[in-house]
Amino acid sequence: MVEKTVLLSNFGKLKNFVAEMNTLDFDVSAVSGGKTVNAKTIEELFALDLTRPITVIADTTAVGAFTKIVKPFEID
Repeated sequence: MVEKTVLLSNFGKLKNFVAEMNTLDFDVSAVSGGKTVNAKTIEELFALDLTRPITVIADTTAVGAFTKIVKPFEID
């Protein structure tokens, strides 16, 4: 399992994020405000407060692949 924090504060970033997550062959969840949703589904991501950072959790041991894909959306 790998966790990263991202910010998807505009629709373009959100759309690109979902497209990138859908290239992965493992489950990815997004967590914010006590809610957990599928990070590969734009409709579910709209249930979160997208003005705040979101924790993205990948169910994989392929840390490098996930880290590379999520890097453009990641915040420190």
